[in-house]
Amino acid sequence: MTDSKLIDKLTKIKNMAEGAKAIGSEQEAQAFAELLQKMLLDHKLHMSDIEFAAMERDQPVTKHFIDYNKYPGIKVKLKRVLWIEKLAGIVAEAHFCRILVYPNSSVITLVGRPDDCAVAEFMFMTLQRAAARMSKTAAYQYLLKCKREGVPVGHGFRDSWLEAFVVRLAQRYLEELKGRSSDDQALMRIKKSQDAVDEFMNQFKRKASSLSASRKFNPEGVRQGRDAANKIHLKANGITGKETAALRFPEGTRVRVVYCDQEPALMGKTGRIVSNGSSRADYVVYIDNVGERHFSHLDLQEAQ
Repeated sequence: MTDSKLIDKLTKIKNMAEGAKAIGSEQEAQAFAELLQKMLLDHKLHMSDIEFAAMERDQPVTKHFIDYNKYPGIKVKLKRVLWIEKLAGIVAEAHFCRILVYPNSSVITLVGRPDDCAVAEFMFMTLQRAAARMSKTAAYQYLLKCKREGVPVGHGFRDSWLEAFVVRLAQRYLEELKGRSSDDQALMRIKKSQDAVDEFMNQFKRKASSLSASRKFNPEGVRQGRDAANKIHLKANGITGKETAALRFPEGTRVRVVYCDQEPALMGKTGRIVSNGSSRADYVVYIDNVGERHFSHLDLQEAQ
């Protein structure tokens, strides 16, 4: 497919995606975003060496500023928001990009090649809008249910919903990674894309401070947030699969269990990393007053 025909097709798909988003159809918008990324990824992995070199030359890695005025359903907050930054980081890495954050603002800036950033922006903003809307609706319905049944309203429902939603999305991206092609040329190009973005990011010496997670924990919010994430369409995205040291908990780290399918009673409990295995799905954690258990990396969060 020539570049001009590809651009024409991508433009039409993006216009359909924008139309779906405008009428509030997140699922349809996500489907268009997936198709958009699939075409870009296929084009990137199957172009000739000469075409790939031209793409690297003509689409250098740069900052991509999101125009929030194009997304009236998303309000910029005058503070950093943990779940938004986590979601942005997950989506960006899945599309060969990275993120920049700002003090006292929820604004996100992407770093990557223009085509990759355009798709990452659309997917991130679509998911952010969907998560905000769905979590508010779920929290309201949870409140009504508690009042109707005459039971106390548990605190932290929405925070727990959003945390679990983002954690499960990250987990699903990692699951998608396992099915990626092992073609040497494809993997080489993916690595080159990663390296180019990492090199650009090296100019930013100042690292953003970490944000503290909410200490309020609501098991029902966790369950519903994970269920919602399981319904999100993520297929055909370009997962980088890059695992940085920051993603691993060192031995001795205090952690909180955010999900435990085998023993739901452990959710919300804290403990200490006893063993940091070779696989991120193999942590041994000593749960306070309970004992040792095995957990996936994404079933834990650092306890403050």
